[in-house]
Amino acid sequence: MFNFHLSLDEKEALLKLVGYLAVSDDDISPAERQFVLDLAHDLNVSADGVFEKVDAQSLQKLCAPFTRESARRIVLVELINLAHSDHIYFTEEAATIQEIAAVMQIPATDVEAIDDWVRRGNQWHAEGHLLLGLQGEQKMDV
Repeated sequence: MFNFHLSLDEKEALLKLVGYLAVSDDDISPAERQFVLDLAHDLNVSADGVFEKVDAQSLQKLCAPFTRESARRIVLVELINLAHSDHIYFTEEAATIQEIAAVMQIPATDVEAIDDWVRRGNQWHAEGHLLLGLQGEQKMDV
């Protein structure tokens, strides 16, 4: 959504963080896999190796490119969107988001506010699909 505000290094790191979250519950749902692949396409970065496990030291390195507060918050928006993509927000996903937020020094209250905003946005988007009669239609890429 706000990815155009990110540098190429930030986009690449974002995709790896999203992959890190996707594997956090040891089960990548089809919706999560599609979310990650769509995000890679939108960011114009390779998805190769995105679902590999990352250790704590590597997590620090993945978070390092995000020096701007706005970029760190954009990461949280995408992570929370992924966590909600399969309509099941697992405890492991919430813990991983909190872990990443802690590394990025984003307070838990801000994470909760972003989560609330993302949930409301997803509801609004779903209502739009119903209103426009787009249920079940495939997304078109022009």
